[in-house]
Amino acid sequence: MQVKTLGSTLGYLLLCSCFQDHGDLQLLPPVSADASVAAAPVNATSETQPADVVEASPPPIAAVQPSEPADDVAAVVAESDDAGVDEPGKRALSVSTFSRATCALLEDATVRCWGENTTGSLGDGTFTDSARPVKVKKLQQVVQLDVGLKRACAVVDGGALRCWGDNGWEELRNGNRDNQNTAVLAQGVAHVAEVSLGESQTCIRRTDNTLECWSYDGNPVLAALQVKGVTDVVSVEAGYFLTTAVLVDGSVRTWGGNPLAGTVDVAASRSVGSGYGFVCVVTPDASVRCQGLYSVHEVVERVDGIVPGLSSVANMSCGFEHSCAVTQEGKVYCWGRNNRGQLGDGSTEYTGEAHEVVGLDQVVEVTCGREHSCARKADGTVHCWGSNDKGELGDGTTTERRTPVPVIGL
Repeated sequence: MQVKTLGSTLGYLLLCSCFQDHGDLQLLPPVSADASVAAAPVNATSETQPADVVEASPPPIAAVQPSEPADDVAAVVAESDDAGVDEPGKRALSVSTFSRATCALLEDATVRCWGENTTGSLGDGTFTDSARPVKVKKLQQVVQLDVGLKRACAVVDGGALRCWGDNGWEELRNGNRDNQNTAVLAQGVAHVAEVSLGESQTCIRRTDNTLECWSYDGNPVLAALQVKGVTDVVSVEAGYFLTTAVLVDGSVRTWGGNPLAGTVDVAASRSVGSGYGFVCVVTPDASVRCQGLYSVHEVVERVDGIVPGLSSVANMSCGFEHSCAVTQEGKVYCWGRNNRGQLGDGSTEYTGEAHEVVGLDQVVEVTCGREHSCARKADGTVHCWGSNDKGELGDGTTTERRTPVPVIGL
């Protein structure tokens, strides 16, 4: 993670606290688009207001849309069918990554994953890494997908949640603590509109726009919490211990460990990224603002400012120590740490200014992992770059790439 002043390099926010206290919900002071970076000592503190969190109880559920089948029916349908020929050539509708595994939701409402699989996070029935996309078993009719640390979850038609991968603390909520190499039904979870997975936490946005999160909390008891007072949520982003929710009025709430706090007006785009203790948002004028702590050559500085060299941003994503953004013209720009080529500019040099990714256009979505990045183009193809130790680039090799390569076999 590295960040300097806006005039030279703007970096990332290092936050060493974790989600174990279930988050102190706070508010950041409003910021303006022309604010500049202000460096502060690493021990700089600010007054905080503790969040109100309560043990999860069934929230009031909005009327289910007529198209939604009953939960038990949805679960059975989503689990059926792994037989048949898996034909490549389907367009990707979304792509998600976190650490060293990547997954894509395809136009047939099934999911393909590639990369690290030591905990079953590829969902193909094995624990073997794969440098090519493999089909997640016991999963279909998927409407939304997210990847966390060594695990993944998908919302299926009807609002049920199915997950796979690391389950050492019952993160998958399927009634046991065994790692799962195929998709399993999360018990007691219904009416889900969106799921987001982070380092240790999982959050769901329900169809009534309330929010529930759970984390293994550093002990063998899975802690499920409903975040009190956070309603009218339109999107949620779980990162490295830090979780961020965008509300219907465009404000941003952030919590988890020693938090950044937050009210930032992002009503124009509603796009937010949450990394290792930092938050970046797309502002109403389509620029990107990052806030938090960032380490530059072993020196930690406080950052609050606009990323230089970037405009007309449509959406963005934050990784461990780097971030990428898609412009309205379909170009991708990245900044931050670049030790494995995760910025895609052909080098391994850190930059706090946004650099254009080489050879990409017509991009509609970008996602950042620990040390790699992937982009989905308008034609449904996926291209990745950066680290590739576990095959997380999906190009059939384990060769590190400093510029994008196409994912094969989708």
